[in-house]
Amino acid sequence: MWVSYICPMTKTWTESEMDEFRLLFPVTHNKDLAVKFNCTPNVIKNIAYKNKLRKDKDFWHGYLKNTAHQHLPKFKKGCTSWCKGTKGVMLNGAETRFVKGQRPHNYHPIGHLSHYRDFITIKTEQGYKPLHRLTWEQHNGKIPPFKYIVFKDGNKKNCDISNLEMVDKMHFMKEHHPMKYPKEIKDAINIKREITKYIKKHGKKQD
Repeated sequence: MWVSYICPMTKTWTESEMDEFRLLFPVTHNKDLAVKFNCTPNVIKNIAYKNKLRKDKDFWHGYLKNTAHQHLPKFKKGCTSWCKGTKGVMLNGAETRFVKGQRPHNYHPIGHLSHYRDFITIKTEQGYKPLHRLTWEQHNGKIPPFKYIVFKDGNKKNCDISNLEMVDKMHFMKEHHPMKYPKEIKDAINIKREITKYIKKHGKKQD
């Protein structure tokens, strides 16, 4: 039977309670002691540990005897499982199962063009990569660290090599930092940023 314990945050033990506790602990279950002394089983365990008290062997023999049925295995010796001999057997779902070599409906071959935000991406053996960066590397080699590929005409869909230019981080920040815009636009950017933060924090409410 489960017993709920209402226990104060701290308990002051009197000398008479401690004497009684020392007598009862070796032969009494912690839950019963918790009810008697108005505390939790954890308090009982901690007090016993500090006072180096242990349960008697007779207590453990009786406890194990009364709870032996709880520790018995579910399967008895010689019992055969219902699924014996069915390893690898598929009983259901054959009509919706993928077969070897089958491709999903959204498969795209290498070279497939897609869009990510304002940029065009292309599928490679390593996954999708920005088309403008891949085009630059094909003509000029690997892009060094802290270098950026920008579009001369501002059109992010125009990935022709003649429209691409490599700039350093300082130049890139000057061209794209909000501080370059007039005050009205900077205020609008800040307001949009605050609205986005609020939406992410509280979520979108639908009517």
